Amino acid sequence: MGWKRGLTAVLDTSVLLGIHRHDVLRFAVGGSYTIIWSNYIVQELRRKFVEMGWGEAKADALFKFIDQIAVNVDTNWLNGEIMMTGCTM
Repeated sequence: MGWKRGLTAVLDTSVLLGIHRHDVLRFAVGGSYTIIWSNYIVQELRRKFVEMGWGEAKADALFKFIDQIAVNVDTNWLNGEIMMTGCTM
């Protein structure tokens, strides 16, 4: 998915595995906001799937769905390191 102007949200594993996951994803599909995630979040989510006993098919289906509606960014960007480059204080 391409980057859209407007509201964006970084969703961590607690949101992506939480009881309101379906509502959160439905709003993103509807264009209310753009999901931002990173490879770090993907890796953490995969670890949680194993811990929770999710089957590979169920986990892959969720990853494929989110990947279609999310923008994957560099973890450094999420940490603010890129945004702070060149800033003087």
